[in-house]
Amino acid sequence: KIHYDQNVDSITRINDRYEVSSNGNGEIFDAVVCNADLPMAYPDIFGMASPKKATKGKYSPSCLLYVIGAKSKLKKGTAHHNIHFSESTNKSFEDLVDKKVIMNDPSYLISIPSITDSSLCDKDSNIFYVLEPCPNLESNEDFASNRGHHQDRMKQHLINNGYQLDQIECEIMLDPLDWEAQKMYKGTPFSLSHTFLQSGPYRLKNYNKSLPGVFCAGTATTPGVGIPMVIESGRLSAMKVSEYFNNV
Repeated sequence: KIHYDQNVDSITRINDRYEVSSNGNGEIFDAVVCNADLPMAYPDIFGMASPKKATKGKYSPSCLLYVIGAKSKLKKGTAHHNIHFSESTNKSFEDLVDKKVIMNDPSYLISIPSITDSSLCDKDSNIFYVLEPCPNLESNEDFASNRGHHQDRMKQHLINNGYQLDQIECEIMLDPLDWEAQKMYKGTPFSLSHTFLQSGPYRLKNYNKSLPGVFCAGTATTPGVGIPMVIESGRLSAMKVSEYFNNV
C-alpha cells in the first residue's frame, strides 16, 4: 500500500511495533525503514537525541541547483551530461572548503535529460539541470538575500556556454535554505563528508539498538553518498529487516 504526499510527523515505539503518524493519522508497522537525513530524523521523527557522530561530524559542502525548461536549440553534439571545469581548481576548492564562500570561478554540471528522452518536453524545448557546489549553512553566506543573484549566475552559466534560451517556460531554484527546509542537516543534501572515519562502516549505523525494528537508508548512513552507495544502503537495510523478522 503506497501513500503519496504524506508528511511523517513522528514514529513512536509501542511495545515491539511502531506507530507511524502522518498528517494526523497513525498506522502500526512491524518494522520501519527510514531514509530521512538521520541528524534531522532522530530529533524530529523519533524524538531522541542524534548520535554524537551526527552532531559533531564534519559535513559536506552543499549545492545550488537551478532547473529550467525553455524553448531552445542545442548545438550539434551537445551531451546529456556536461561538466564545465574551473580554470583554477585549487583556488576554487580553497574557496569552497577552507574559506566556506561562494566560488569565484566554480566548476559546475549542466545536464540536459531531454536529449536522452525527448518525451520530457515539447518539441524545440529542453530541460536544463544546472548544479554548482556551494558552502553549507555553517558558512556566513547570506543565501536569503542573494537568492536572485545566484539564480541569475546559474542562468549565466548556460548562456556563457552557448546554451540558447529563447523563451523560459518554467524554472526552479534550490539553495541550502531549501535543502534545510527539506530536513537536510546544515542545508546539504550530501550529509557527512567522506572522510576516512565517516565512510563505509564508519558512517552512522543503519540501526539503533534502542529502536529494534527500525533500519536506516540514505546518504547519512552506511556506506555513504552517491546513487550506487545509497542504493546499496537500501539493500543493506532490507537485509537487516529480513534478519530482524527471522529472529523475532
